[in-house]
Amino acid sequence: MIIHESDIETNFVTIVLANGYAICSVYGDDDKESGIAWLANVKVHPMFRGQGYGNQLIKQALKLARERGYEKMQLAAVPGWRVDWYKRRGFVVINENYCGRVIMEQAL
Repeated sequence: MIIHESDIETNFVTIVLANGYAICSVYGDDDKESGIAWLANVKVHPMFRGQGYGNQLIKQALKLARERGYEKMQLAAVPGWRVDWYKRRGFVVINENYCGRVIMEQAL
């Protein structure tokens, strides 16, 4: 696993698995005032799907956010099967239609 950290204003980290064929991003406010970290851009190349890389990305993202002092992780999912996929990984729906996305959350 490779973790790339940026030096931009927000706390932004990219997690890379399978030589770059599975990636996701975690970001949040540096001051952690909101207590919320965001999960974004979870992507696994079709050749690598079904091998547990998505689960590994989610576990690492949750661990990273927890270690950095965040209380919750949220994400904006495309309606449909992805919502069910995230539900199976412990996320719950908190807003069913925010700008065409489903907002989900998991306590850390």
